[in-house]
Amino acid sequence: MAPYRNDMDDVMEFVARWRSPHSGRPSGYYRLARSRFGNVNATGEPAAYSAPDLTPHDAQWLQCIEEGVRPLVRAAVGRGWVTYNSCAGHVYAELPLRPACREIGVLPVDDDVADDVRETLVRLARTVEDGQRLPAAVDLQVWRNGLRCLASGRTFDVYDVVLAPAAGRSVDDYFQAVGDATATIASMLATTHRPT
Repeated sequence: MAPYRNDMDDVMEFVARWRSPHSGRPSGYYRLARSRFGNVNATGEPAAYSAPDLTPHDAQWLQCIEEGVRPLVRAAVGRGWVTYNSCAGHVYAELPLRPACREIGVLPVDDDVADDVRETLVRLARTVEDGQRLPAAVDLQVWRNGLRCLASGRTFDVYDVVLAPAAGRSVDDYFQAVGDATATIASMLATTHRPT
C-alpha cells in the first residue's frame, strides 16, 4: 500500500456537516475526475489523494466513492459511523507504483461511537480468524491511525479497515477475490449487534 499524508482541512467542520446538512460550508459542486485505473479524485491522477471531503448530504457523495468499495462504505455508514476516506484498490499497470488495497477509513465522532468501532472491528477480525474465512487471497487488517486536522493541528484517532493481499498470493489472485471479500465483510458489518 502506498504511503500517504493522512490529514484533512477541518475535521470538526467535516463532522458537523456529516451530522447536519445545514452545518458548516454550504454544499456545492466539486470537480471530480477519474483516472484510467479507476481512481476518483480532484485531478484524475493515479495514486492522488486530493479529493473534497464530502458527506452523505452532498449530492456528489456517492459519485466520489469508487464502485468496488461502496458496499463497505454503506455498511459502515449504516452503523452510524463516519467514513473519512475510501479506496477500491488499484493496479497501476506500466507505472512504477505499488498496487493500492481496498480500504475504508473510519472516524469515531464521540466516545460511544469509538467504543462501537473498536468492539465491532475486534469481533470482526476474530470471527474472520476463527472460521468465517475470507477468500484465501485476501486478509482483513485493522489499523489504528491518526488523522491530522490542518485547521487546529489536532490529531484524531481513526481506524483503517483494509482488505489486503494474503501472504504469498499474487496481485491477480487478490483482485479476483477482493469483491467476494468485500461482500462478506460488508454483510458482517451490517449484521453485527449494535449497542443500544
